[in-house]
Amino acid sequence: MSEDLKRNPEKRELKDIEKNNVANDNLLLEEVLRGYRIVFLSEDNFIRKLFDIDSIRIYDKTLLNVGRYGDQMFTKERNRLLKDPEYLTHAEQKKILKERGIWSDEEERKMNDMRAEIDEMILERDVLFERIEKAEQKKDKAAEKTARKNLEELGKRMSKIHMELLELTDIYVTYFRDTIEMRAKLKQHMGWIVSAVCRNEGDDEYDETKRLWKDVESIEKDLDDMKLSALLNECNSFWNVEKPEDQSFFVESPDEQILDSDGDSQKK
Repeated sequence: MSEDLKRNPEKRELKDIEKNNVANDNLLLEEVLRGYRIVFLSEDNFIRKLFDIDSIRIYDKTLLNVGRYGDQMFTKERNRLLKDPEYLTHAEQKKILKERGIWSDEEERKMNDMRAEIDEMILERDVLFERIEKAEQKKDKAAEKTARKNLEELGKRMSKIHMELLELTDIYVTYFRDTIEMRAKLKQHMGWIVSAVCRNEGDDEYDETKRLWKDVESIEKDLDDMKLSALLNECNSFWNVEKPEDQSFFVESPDEQILDSDGDSQKK
């Protein structure tokens, strides 16, 4: 360590943060390229207790073997509910909400515009990942530094829009959670979990024999709503390619709810 860093704790802290960010970026790039994330399970984690394993792999949902079953579950559930008059479609529910002044086309357009903007940023991010990788291979420190700086700035913009989208999405979900499309979407996500969550064993090739669950019914039997939501959030953090804050599953903090061994929420 240089004398300047020894004398200046603030500089030293910034240097440590920079090193940590670089390590996280490299980890994220590695996960994207190989197509799965390894997640380590805490001692009290419900998946660890169910299957006696200490880590899992979450595969990219765009893989053919992962996405196919989820899409099939969406179609099956949608067709089943369309025959039940007690459930409304998205269009039917929106018509009622618009008539009562609760939801508008403008809010929906805003939500879709933010999603489209995030999609464009994801493409831009992928380009920056490629630039970083090429710069590392060529040992071009200047190009790597520029790409990483651009990646950091892009991440801040994405985070801001993502938070705004989450707020609007929370309102949207409250109004539309029981529509036929939303219920079918949940089944689709559960189908993705069935195909994507595997034992962390073997080589990098996807192996469906390593799946933890054989079908959606087995997930519904093993997991209550809270555990399913926690697992889906963990999967979405990779499927949306967010930077992992930590490689442990359901990191505990004073401000977060954690799961006890019975699946009940408690404050740490």
